[in-house]
Amino acid sequence: MLTGKKIVVTRPVGQEKSIIDLLHRSGATAYHCPMIQTSPCYDTEEMQNLFKSIQRFDWICFTSANGVKFALDFAEKENKLDFFHKIPIACIGPATQEALSVRGIKSSLIPEKFQAEGMISAFQSLPIKGKSILLLRAKGARKILSEALEANGAFALEFPIYDTFSDPIGMEQLKNLLKTGSVDVIAFTSSSTVRSFKKLLLEEKISVSEEKLTIASIGPITSETLRDEGLWVNVEAQTSTAKGLVESLEEFFNS
Repeated sequence: MLTGKKIVVTRPVGQEKSIIDLLHRSGATAYHCPMIQTSPCYDTEEMQNLFKSIQRFDWICFTSANGVKFALDFAEKENKLDFFHKIPIACIGPATQEALSVRGIKSSLIPEKFQAEGMISAFQSLPIKGKSILLLRAKGARKILSEALEANGAFALEFPIYDTFSDPIGMEQLKNLLKTGSVDVIAFTSSSTVRSFKKLLLEEKISVSEEKLTIASIGPITSETLRDEGLWVNVEAQTSTAKGLVESLEEFFNS
């Protein structure tokens, strides 16, 4: 149980409910301070041209629920949703799978480890040589997935579909919480949430210490970013999901 713990959730607006509900059930007080916001970054004409030839792809791969949202919103507006029922879909984890499911689309491939490295392993178990794979992703996403797919003989097209930005409202909320000492834990769920947090610390000249603040990470990539930004990791989710993160926090505080 996390009774009495004051925990900040940094996920963007609209993606916080699952983890906040779990924290409340565990007895914690949860504050939602979104560190990032997202918006589509594609050129409409380029997107329309992509959909005109989308049937040439053997797989469509999503690495976030945000990618699903912006791709399907566009497809729905263009009356092209049927393509997502005809082409096999790979998704990086349960949250992405759920984002597809609520729109009535099934995923055909989900890795055991919910990160790019896990997706690489999942694709490597399939005959992908000569296959064309469309990656609908965030602008500036790591190239490790597309590079690994091409090294295994596939053709991988990265198409940036959305971008992330700091959320000024969430950053202001977290600034006030930190200044009043009302935070026990900050839970980071992506590298972009970490970078926005570090931006907040630098701009507002706020100092934090491991003695007073527990930092929790949803997985190894987020943990790596935390350390690269000069921060620390007290808790890393054993499974990169909201449930896995809360369970790891419970284990940390009750061990």
